[in-house]
Amino acid sequence: MVDKSWFPIMNLIYQDPLLTLRTKVLPEISYQPKNKVFDVFSMPMKDIRVVILRQEPYSIPIKVKDIEYLKEQGVLFLNVALTVETGKSGSHLQYWEDFTKRVVSHIAMYSPCIWIMVGRKAQSFVPYIKNPFNTKDYSKITLEKIPINSDWNYIIPTKTSMKIGDANDCFHYANRVLQKKRMPTIDW
Repeated sequence: MVDKSWFPIMNLIYQDPLLTLRTKVLPEISYQPKNKVFDVFSMPMKDIRVVILRQEPYSIPIKVKDIEYLKEQGVLFLNVALTVETGKSGSHLQYWEDFTKRVVSHIAMYSPCIWIMVGRKAQSFVPYIKNPFNTKDYSKITLEKIPINSDWNYIIPTKTSMKIGDANDCFHYANRVLQKKRMPTIDW
């Protein structure tokens, strides 16, 4: 069920190109079960502490139990494309791109948080984030010097080889920013 905090942008799913996707493309093909496509929007926007933006469903293998455990801690898994044709990476990107830009802008404006941008496609959405602060020039040593501002969205770029639970720098960076903001860290 979609949380009411997402209602201002949900009307876009009834307009093209998403209308065409829903009525002509999805009835025939999709990786993700149709009744699960909008599950990402069940989390109230106020609960988001970290957004992991990646290309599409299954672009990074993550176990469902990990996703649920992390969602409970305020981690939102958002895909640039919420659906994909089986075996054809990027096949639905053109349908979802405008919608995802609006989602990214909406989160950035109303719930500033930490953004882990996985891969080049996800990183191309940085221009739609209000008040971005990019951490790419900080090392683990200089990370202590990152300034904190509650209106900023902290951008953490990473490679597509990210795995939940690994000692990946992006998770360390996210937790350090959360600590500096005096917020609970994520148990990755």
